[in-house]
Amino acid sequence: MNVLLNPEKREVYDKAQFLTGMGEEAVRTFESHKQPEAYKNFDLSQKNIDPTKMVRHKEKAETKEMEVNLTFQQCMTGIFQKQEVDRRVRCSHCKGTGADKHEHHHTCKYCNGRGKWADIAEILPGITKEKNYVCDYCSGTGKHIDHDHTCDVCNGTGLEAKKDEILMIIKAGVFSGYKHTYEDMGDFDEIDHKLPSGDLQVTIQCPQEELFNGIVFSRQDQNIIARINITLVEALHGFNKSITLPDGHDVLVTKQGITQNNEEIQIAEAGFSTFEGRQIGNFIMIANVVITDKDRTSFM
Repeated sequence: MNVLLNPEKREVYDKAQFLTGMGEEAVRTFESHKQPEAYKNFDLSQKNIDPTKMVRHKEKAETKEMEVNLTFQQCMTGIFQKQEVDRRVRCSHCKGTGADKHEHHHTCKYCNGRGKWADIAEILPGITKEKNYVCDYCSGTGKHIDHDHTCDVCNGTGLEAKKDEILMIIKAGVFSGYKHTYEDMGDFDEIDHKLPSGDLQVTIQCPQEELFNGIVFSRQDQNIIARINITLVEALHGFNKSITLPDGHDVLVTKQGITQNNEEIQIAEAGFSTFEGRQIGNFIMIANVVITDKDRTSFM
């Protein structure tokens, strides 16, 4: 690992290697934080910290993840609809303290409000290393609620369940795995209720196939594929077929001359719309030649 050319990385490596023997891990942690402000509260002159734990203080709660399943048709047309979201928000009664009244909410006397205990060990003369443990008494909150005085609404958690709504506007052609973030629509932090609520990241899931009007339509990238029955006469002489796709619009498929069984006929730009760099797809009809007993008799 070449850190000699970067004085910041070199300083992180030297200190971590000397104190903990984890110089490379510390540099990797340092590199994973692209924003310089991630280290604005980190002082390399301190001797009692673990450089591998150099992370930014939380600015808001963690991002909440949610999946939304759309139909084949919705993925073709896009959606403009409200979506219900189950959230954990700051309690409306106690404002996140967990106590029935403010006077029953105190700073934890065991950790002095830090939410953790520190175990300091001297690893070299004059050099100490600090290891932190979550305070068992306050569960890391730094606060203590008087016995039998917890909030009746949230049962002392400081958070309550709430049903909220987001407006989902998803363009036509969306594919499985597409993610969209709704700022501040996630949950509040389970421990630090003073933090702003986190974001909500919605992942869209689209079905790979759908039965519509007796026809199975499947998706391949932005293409729509369907196996369509044709008669022996149509296979020999050609045909014109109007096929209704799951989004309701009709596609005219025309073929002249002989059509082989399993032959693919493409209609350009009749598939899923262009989306996030993906080009507009085609409609691909796979001919399924149906030979009846009457046809067999006719050719005997």
